Amino acid sequence: MTTPASERSEPTASIDDALRRLRQSGGRITSAKQALIEFFFTAEAMLTAEQIGALHPDVDNSTIYRCLSQFEELGIIEHVHMGHGAAVYRRGGTPTAPITCVVCGRTEQTPISLLLPLVSAIEEETGIDVDLVHFPLSGRCIRCRSDVRAI
Repeated sequence: MTTPASERSEPTASIDDALRRLRQSGGRITSAKQALIEFFFTAEAMLTAEQIGALHPDVDNSTIYRCLSQFEELGIIEHVHMGHGAAVYRRGGTPTAPITCVVCGRTEQTPISLLLPLVSAIEEETGIDVDLVHFPLSGRCIRCRSDVRAI
């Protein structure tokens, strides 16, 4: 189950911070966990569990799924549902919100600070704490809007 944005723990600031959080929760630091945590602190893109597994062929898929679940519970990573496919994962607390084109699937990361006035207005009006991560904002990119107009 996803943790609401208002209840998320502080993001991990470094690999050492993530490892410390894992130890404090009673978790062991295995070579697989170490490699996966390091991966999330260097990854440029959000990836599915299967893609992460392909990048770490020495780690069993079941281990990857268990690590992802444990890391998410600890706030080290977070998952994003990008539509009808598998969830993608990224380091927790990333100060961006994904915005995805519903036509071509291109995803851009937008600073959350840019969206805070909108989020505050929505919360004030509705009482709902908007989660800008779990599901991306969506629309049509400029290229796809242009393609539709050209038809």
